Amino acid sequence: MRAGYRSFAAECAALLFCLSMGIQTAQAQKVLRWKFEPGDSRDMTIVQTIHVAVTAADQNVEMRMSPTMVLRQVIDSVNAEGIASVTQRFVRIQMKLEGAPGASFAYDSNVETPAEGPIGSMIAPIFGALTKGKFTAHISPRGEILDVQVPEEMTDAMARAAGLPGVAEIFSKDGLNQLLKQNAAKFPEQAVIRGDSWTDSLELNNPILGKQTIKTKFTYAGEEVVNDRKVDKMSVTLSFEFGDPPANAPAKIKVSEQAASGVMRFDAATGQLVGSEIDQTMKMEINALGNVLNQTIKSKTIVTVAPSPKSANP
Repeated sequence: MRAGYRSFAAECAALLFCLSMGIQTAQAQKVLRWKFEPGDSRDMTIVQTIHVAVTAADQNVEMRMSPTMVLRQVIDSVNAEGIASVTQRFVRIQMKLEGAPGASFAYDSNVETPAEGPIGSMIAPIFGALTKGKFTAHISPRGEILDVQVPEEMTDAMARAAGLPGVAEIFSKDGLNQLLKQNAAKFPEQAVIRGDSWTDSLELNNPILGKQTIKTKFTYAGEEVVNDRKVDKMSVTLSFEFGDPPANAPAKIKVSEQAASGVMRFDAATGQLVGSEIDQTMKMEINALGNVLNQTIKSKTIVTVAPSPKSANP
């Protein structure tokens, strides 16, 4: 009798434990989706610090670049499937370059004072044109960037930036697509629980490196409270795959080491990005005109998102 009672009690305890675990699992599930309302306007501030160290023969050169961009996103309309038509523009661009021999400069699109130096005077009208242009995109509730349309004035500005390595690529259609994808996480169809992972990928064509495939892995880390606000945290890791460089590439580049990781925070209640922090390191060997250069790039990108000022012009 006592054995039977103990067996029955143990079965009840096991059943209750299983039920409680099932309830906890159900409560821990989260469907992550972007939410869009026509007329909403948000400013995404992207702050980067980039350190470049180049070694060639017995010479070492170090450069520090700190670009800051404020990208305003205005929701024009939302269709029956929840896909938003979004108009975007750079309301402010700042750039500072230090350490480059004869090329250091500082630029701020909100300041009328001309940028100093040969690079500064070249880059000022290009960035000025970029802050006047608008581009559009369609974004799904899962964060899929369905298309990016770049206007003629931005295309012309990028053509003028052809002599500035890296600048034209950032503001090209591929570059803007990459910028948006990196800051608009694509979520899975199904609900997630802590520890679940999913991936997204983007292909780009770089005139020097050739075809690049950027793979981003997201891992859901659960909820946390930041400044009295409950948010969903995701760890992020990125990997880069490089195809063969173009036959007419001015240099051959071999990537020997790469690492990129960080965190992204999302507010599921409002369906909006809160911010992200990504650290990246890349080491490469550059062979150009018979010279071999070893280059190490370390960068940190911090993104914050906030509603646009009420007085802001979209």
